Amino acid sequence: MNRLMNYCGKWIRHCGWYPDTKVRIFRRGQAEWTGKKVHETLSLAENTEIVHLDGDLLHYSYYSPEEHRRRIEKYALLSAEEMAESGKHPSAASAYLHAGWKFLRDYVFKAGFLDGGKGWTICKTNAYGVWYKYKKARAL
Repeated sequence: MNRLMNYCGKWIRHCGWYPDTKVRIFRRGQAEWTGKKVHETLSLAENTEIVHLDGDLLHYSYYSPEEHRRRIEKYALLSAEEMAESGKHPSAASAYLHAGWKFLRDYVFKAGFLDGGKGWTICKTNAYGVWYKYKKARAL
């Protein structure tokens, strides 16, 4: 299903947040969650047929920009720990380069500007999260 995010009372259709298709219904034993500390992946059994259901799954993600920032910092720290555990040592410039690209991609190329002020806040906060992740990875 497509997942439509509500951010601080506004439905977000850009910023790379929509349609955000997710597998939500599956048979027990035919799938399992795998992966890292952040953004686990649903691994489906071989030859599993995926059917796209019409409509949107309404997801109320954040009720305030502060809540968004707190969650971003939590996940950025977990991602930084994963980077350090895997032996990655980012350069000092990488935090700025990756954060700048994240903002440019989501706000310009993924049309975050069409979501108005909320789009600006989302893209700015997500870019901050990338910067924070690389900053913490360097510190670890």
